[in-house]
Amino acid sequence: MARLKAGARALCEKDAEPLGHNIIHSVTNPISRLTGAIHVYGGDFFAAERSEWDPETLREQPYDVEKTLRLFEEANRQ
Repeated sequence: MARLKAGARALCEKDAEPLGHNIIHSVTNPISRLTGAIHVYGGDFFAAERSEWDPETLREQPYDVEKTLRLFEEANRQ
């Protein structure tokens, strides 16, 4: 399956990139070190209806907050 990249950007330390209200974005870490990013959202993040995409199938699915929290917990244990 082909992946379309529109407006791809490479961000470095201290860079910021504002995204519009309906922007869909993905993040790829090209280095082996653990990195992080801060996302700032307006409103109630957990109450807003949102989607995520399966990285293999690229199919849209409802955003799973519990799955994300589990992934953070696993990463913190490492």
